[in-house]
Amino acid sequence: MLHTYFEKTVWIREQHQSIWVIILLVALTSSAQAQTPTWTQRASVGPSPRDTHAMAFDSTPGEIILFGGRYPANNETWRWTGETWTQIFTSGPSPRYFHMMAYDSNRDRIVLFGGMRDGVPGALNDTWEWDGTAWNEKHPAHFPSPRLNAAMVFDSVRGEVVLFGGYDNSFTLFDQTWVYDGNDWAERAVSGPSVRQGCKMAFDSARGKSVLFGGSTVVFTFVAANDTWEWDGTMWDQKFPLGSIPIARAEHAMTYDSSRHQTILFAGLDESYNRLSDAWEWDGNRWNQNPNSGPPARHEHAMVYDDSCARIIVFGGSNSFNGGPPQYADTWDYTLDADNDGVADACDGCPNDPNKTAPGVCGCGVADTIGFVGFLPLIGGADATGGSFADPLRAFKLGSTIPVKFAASCGGSAVLTGIHTLQAIKYSSAVDSDPAIDATPTDAATTGNQFRLTDGEWHFNLSTRSGFSTGTWKLIATLSDGSTHYVWITIKK
Repeated sequence: MLHTYFEKTVWIREQHQSIWVIILLVALTSSAQAQTPTWTQRASVGPSPRDTHAMAFDSTPGEIILFGGRYPANNETWRWTGETWTQIFTSGPSPRYFHMMAYDSNRDRIVLFGGMRDGVPGALNDTWEWDGTAWNEKHPAHFPSPRLNAAMVFDSVRGEVVLFGGYDNSFTLFDQTWVYDGNDWAERAVSGPSVRQGCKMAFDSARGKSVLFGGSTVVFTFVAANDTWEWDGTMWDQKFPLGSIPIARAEHAMTYDSSRHQTILFAGLDESYNRLSDAWEWDGNRWNQNPNSGPPARHEHAMVYDDSCARIIVFGGSNSFNGGPPQYADTWDYTLDADNDGVADACDGCPNDPNKTAPGVCGCGVADTIGFVGFLPLIGGADATGGSFADPLRAFKLGSTIPVKFAASCGGSAVLTGIHTLQAIKYSSAVDSDPAIDATPTDAATTGNQFRLTDGEWHFNLSTRSGFSTGTWKLIATLSDGSTHYVWITIKK
């Protein structure tokens, strides 16, 4: 795992939309280089003011999908590409709010469950999936009863969506834990957090834990909680954090920043119906409050992590104690920007170049050279340490899937953008006996022979079922700057 550290955070406001972006700096700068956080305002036209909507980040196209919200309940689907909002006119789930969404990175599908529709009884329990183009309703054999305002995340370690809590039409609160594997829902008969609604979760992929915080233990007479729990796929474990903790709240938002290995919590509603505007980070042992000021106080907003630029996006929400108007529709960026040029470091070709001629353009207009950190296990090595024809680094079985991964840096920052491709050449008698072939992936999340970004690393699940034969092979990664890097492997029966 490539570890990066951050020394600067900047909130940037984007006018007209209620999007807040925490772009977390991926730079190894010294304290002398650290900059004071700055606000930058941008203009963007998109969804109308709303709350109780849901969002998820689809890593394949690198975009955020927003669905639904109120008032009134709607069934709009919107796409955020990092700069602009675009409405997608398509059929799909019925108008709703207080529904739950999570991105299944294993299957490249956004999963939507339940929520509330206008009218009585209004709670829903249908399951839908977004495939990047259209919504498709699923019909699993088993499923949770109708509910809304529950918490839901995707556990990428175990390959399943996790749902907890919520309440139904009769205002019955739940303490049930359900999981969805893409085919069916199953309830896990376990003890854990008390019944609640308005709680939130985020999946910590580095530790393999779903983190849950807060919620209200009643529906209308607001009784907020501030307990922290973690789900490991088998059982719930209550955590007792060191130091200060966030005040009790519900209808906040949480997401996991995979580049910094922190769970982020933002805003919400406390027991006195005060709207909150604080941001906290959970590292598995302690909550730490971010001292930087940011968006106005709100609750019933949505927040997701944008893996393509290592940033967190917050959209919408309400500044009314019981939801609804006044609602937000302004757009903000919370940006870590080492050279203060308005371009997020994770998406800046040269974040630490003092000779920069324009935002995002390196000195003399020449992009920084990408530093190839190396292929990661299971293969490992690269170039001079990547083995040889006579001494391949690793052996794999013909027909198997080979996890090819690498990490790279540029200007002291992790490379999180660009098109990087994989090819393979079979060798015989120390010379290439066949032309290079484009690698074929086994997962739908990969486009052509391009690597895909996952948790700060570039991944390619290489299929050896077609086009490969036993013998010695050279795997070649071509990076977006044109540089090539190789490793030798053996394919055996």
